[in-house]
Amino acid sequence: MRKTLDGPAIRQFAQSAAAALTEHRAHLDAANVFPVADRDTGTNAALTVQAGADALAGVGSPTAAEALRVLAGGAARAARGNSGLLLSQVLRGLAERTVDEFTADSVRAGLRRGAELAYAAVSKPVEGTVLTVARAAADAANRVGASLGGAHLGGDANVDGGAGLGGGTEHPGALAAVLRAAVGAAAAAVRATPQQLPILARAGVVDAGGEALLVMLNSLAEVVGLPSCLSAAKDSPGDVGTAKASFGSAGGAASDARSGATSDGGADAGGDEAGSNSSAWPEGDPALGYEVQYLLRAEAPAVAALRDELDAVGDSLAVIEVDEALWSVHVHTPAGEVGAAIDAGVAAGAPERITVVRLSDPTADPTEPIAAPTDPAADPTDHAHPAAEPTGQSVAGRPHESTAVVVVGAGEGLAHLFAAEGAQVVDGQPSVSELGAVIGSARASGAAHVALLPVGEAALPPARAAADQARAAGVDVAVVPARSPLQALAAVAVHDRGRWVGDDVIAMANAAAATRCAQVVLAERDALTSVGPCRSGDALGFIDGDVVQIGAGVRAVALAVVDRLLGTGGELITIVTGRETSPDDVAALRARIADTAPLVEVSVLAGGQGGCPLLIGLE
Repeated sequence: MRKTLDGPAIRQFAQSAAAALTEHRAHLDAANVFPVADRDTGTNAALTVQAGADALAGVGSPTAAEALRVLAGGAARAARGNSGLLLSQVLRGLAERTVDEFTADSVRAGLRRGAELAYAAVSKPVEGTVLTVARAAADAANRVGASLGGAHLGGDANVDGGAGLGGGTEHPGALAAVLRAAVGAAAAAVRATPQQLPILARAGVVDAGGEALLVMLNSLAEVVGLPSCLSAAKDSPGDVGTAKASFGSAGGAASDARSGATSDGGADAGGDEAGSNSSAWPEGDPALGYEVQYLLRAEAPAVAALRDELDAVGDSLAVIEVDEALWSVHVHTPAGEVGAAIDAGVAAGAPERITVVRLSDPTADPTEPIAAPTDPAADPTDHAHPAAEPTGQSVAGRPHESTAVVVVGAGEGLAHLFAAEGAQVVDGQPSVSELGAVIGSARASGAAHVALLPVGEAALPPARAAADQARAAGVDVAVVPARSPLQALAAVAVHDRGRWVGDDVIAMANAAAATRCAQVVLAERDALTSVGPCRSGDALGFIDGDVVQIGAGVRAVALAVVDRLLGTGGELITIVTGRETSPDDVAALRARIADTAPLVEVSVLAGGQGGCPLLIGLE
């Protein structure tokens, strides 16, 4: 029996946990009924932990603490679904509470920290899930730690942090005892989940996410030298199909296994009190048929605002901090709000690795890895759900029928560009009633669905209000926000009237989010900008809404802006010329792009806008 774990032992744990989750994947997928029966919990958990193990495999000779940090970080970066996100938070808790070697204190304090992080990640915590199992394991570990005595554990067994983390002399059997209690309590909590979530009881299964956590903790116990609590993997769900009832019978852990599902000072999760409150727990909204997930580079205040916005458009929201100013965002939304969920990320920071999966699609291949473009400007449409072609299937009873696109607030001189792509344009800032009339007109033309593309922040509120009114009247309307006309152009360019409406909305939202936008405008007056003062008549270069260049001529500023855009990589540059644009300036831009990025395709469109000689988009 190991008294502590070093770096190689943590590597063994990572590999063992990934293998065990892969072995039990089919069973866990089949048991996945909450919050959406999308059959991917086992797959998401296995791929998440495998990503952490792969990251750790590339590290030379880490200590246990270093190994856990790499394992947790790799898992968080590649986390899939709610289950993957929350498992990564348990690993992060163990990493944060480990100093040098992995000890009983690491388990005791780490599981408590992991449970705290998991609860904090979820917008609307639900008991009878992996959250309950994580807390039960942490509580049991702390109770056994307290019974062994603080002096044996190197400090106060009931206080996280301080001298207790790695200090003092370990009781020879402390690590095994604490882990035995934690895993036994996790097994008991998993068995109790159907009493907390009626949807589990009706399906005759336990919570798949909680069971995935049990599998991971069992792998850690095995590395220490404890016997496995898991039976052979099953291909179909059952009543805690992987957990042996006999686990925890040795060394005084049986009582922890029976009572380990208790919350802080609460009733046993398997008792009447938990069951009496079960009707209060939501069971997921079947209309929220899309899973949107991305990594986000943003500051904490922007992420807090993002949480509020995503709460308003979806459910099953989870946000975790992966690294400094890097977050993983996960939410379920209706088809009409996929674009809003992505746009909210664009407004908060720089989203990467955007994926959109149709949860109700029975043909989806959940084993396909989330391919990770390392460049934030890389086109995320390459990594969206693969079923993007017409299928003739229906979702929520809606058949495969045509979709009309209405662009709201495109801007002066640009309407003909959208009309050429088959979109209807509403100029200016129309009222909700005016937009309602336009939606009615689009429906009367024979379209079964309408996609509203509001351009800019001012156009978004009336578009959403009009969409809400139309939906209440039974009209299927999706809102795909665009921060600039170039994002709207990118969205309209990928629109396919004959494609299934959900896939069409996803394609438009991804195209808009993947487009970086620049413009060169002429200053109307003297002003102070973020890069210095400008004079009336100066050329100002903007990228994604921020001034980045000031100059006396349009050409010099445009060349500087294009150089900045190309520095992030891309495949297509679209140049929209205005009334004041010189053909020589366009020729100079083409030459610069050909010299510095010969593989980038260039498209030039005559816009006719005033006061803005150039609009430049990079996809």
